[in-house]
Amino acid sequence: MNRFVILSVSALALGACDPVQETAPTPEPPAPAPEPQPEPAPAAAAEPAEPEPAAETALADDVDLCALDISVSWAPDGVEALSQRGTTRCAQQGEILITRTIYDAGGHELYRADYVTDHIMTLSFDSGFVTEPAELPAAIEDWLTAGPGRSLTSELPPYQDTAEFPFISGADGPNQHEAWRSGDYPMQCYVQGMESMNCVALVEGEIVELGYQLFPG
Repeated sequence: MNRFVILSVSALALGACDPVQETAPTPEPPAPAPEPQPEPAPAAAAEPAEPEPAAETALADDVDLCALDISVSWAPDGVEALSQRGTTRCAQQGEILITRTIYDAGGHELYRADYVTDHIMTLSFDSGFVTEPAELPAAIEDWLTAGPGRSLTSELPPYQDTAEFPFISGADGPNQHEAWRSGDYPMQCYVQGMESMNCVALVEGEIVELGYQLFPG
């Protein structure tokens, strides 16, 4: 009996010494890997846009008609070259005003005259000589340049010109007019209206207005 008790107690003691076996948690299955996304197709290269015709026209017409400043040379035979300058400004009424100035070789002003471009045949948009703003600078340069016409006062007609489109002298009388003709001074005529040209001459270092040459309008 005593032996049974001892064995029972021993068994209980051994059971108490054994470590408690804990149950390990069951691991969760790994999450499925994300499916690979297809790479976006490369974007097609954009073709350069062609310029619109309207934009090109705007650039061609981008001329400040109120601030043109153009100069040319006038080089008569036997004298130092003079310069002729055309400058524009705009009036409140929208008219383009132009000043024609002649300077001697030293830069001294000898002559000045003011006009409205629309009143000058070769500068007027209404006459058809200038059809768009971009053409006006070249038209002014031509207007300033001494043309192939009369270049000496000896080529002036008599005081009383009887031609169909006569020269109207600005002289005080026939004597002064004949003095201009005999002086053989350098001269030029330029369009100053729709039916006339203004003629000026370099007389003893000064610019003198000789008169007007009429032409058919």
